[in-house]
Amino acid sequence: MPVPAPPPPLQVLLPFHRDSPPLFRRALESVAGQTYPHWECLLLADGAGPDLLAMARAFAARDPRFRLVERGHRGLVAALNEGLRLATAPFVARMDADDTAAPERLERQMRLAETTTSPALIGCGVRIAGGMKRFERWLASVDTHARVLREAFVDCPLPHPTWLARPGDLLSLGGYRPGDLPEDYDLFLRMVARGWTFQKAEGDLLTLTHHPARLTMTDPRYRPRAFRRVKWEHLAPRLAAGRAINIIGGGATARAWLALLQDDGFKVDKILDIRPTRIGKVIRGVRVEEYSTHPFTPGPFHLVALPRLEQRDEVRGRLASRGLEEFRDFLCVT
Repeated sequence: MPVPAPPPPLQVLLPFHRDSPPLFRRALESVAGQTYPHWECLLLADGAGPDLLAMARAFAARDPRFRLVERGHRGLVAALNEGLRLATAPFVARMDADDTAAPERLERQMRLAETTTSPALIGCGVRIAGGMKRFERWLASVDTHARVLREAFVDCPLPHPTWLARPGDLLSLGGYRPGDLPEDYDLFLRMVARGWTFQKAEGDLLTLTHHPARLTMTDPRYRPRAFRRVKWEHLAPRLAAGRAINIIGGGATARAWLALLQDDGFKVDKILDIRPTRIGKVIRGVRVEEYSTHPFTPGPFHLVALPRLEQRDEVRGRLASRGLEEFRDFLCVT
């Protein structure tokens, strides 16, 4: 009897539902064209229509490394968790049906992954087609483990479609949680809480296609309010009971965090606004004071609620010059 071939070292989890056929074809072609040959792609059909299914079957017929898994529509979380349970390879990589991987993406990420021993998440640089250039620049600035941690409560510095990790490590965190929340960011923050290592393969190895029909643009689970609820769930245990809290920032971002803190019973002493026009106002019972003249002595915890990287970095530098340490004395959020 012939000996069955060993499983490949890497499986790509690619769920699809109602995606654009041209973008889906381009995504599959980019997986097929990888310089790293030892992969299997699980095409997780989540109630997909006949056009997409026909395309997936055609790719699977031409290249046995594509395996189609057909299911009724249960949603992205269920599809991804099933993919993790089906995985037999030591590593899994994520891919979206409307994105495109550079030919060397999997090779460069696997080169890093095979050197890791502790739970680790390997990402890569991205380009965003169709807009979001400020977000693209922010992603490019987060290129080390330390920078991933300090930006963790701003947004996910390693975009979900770039992920590569061990499936067992992801399942040990409980996999993707269902609910009214961004499932990828929630899982990322659980990695942060468990002390995972974060690495980034060199180069812009994935092109994210930004378009109005993208799930992140249409589903309320990916709106700022949902992201802040997940951030607060992970952040609240870090705040010591009874420690004074100040918010540094202004506008809608600072007001949203003030409401979250107060609604959960935390007392905010001051809002330190970077804009002089707000000084002296009172918001939800909290006085707005001037950021530029504040002494910043050790003691209070400062929540830096600013939307722009250059604003956050200016505040980081000022607080560090006063002897305050990130995570211990302040944290940046959006």
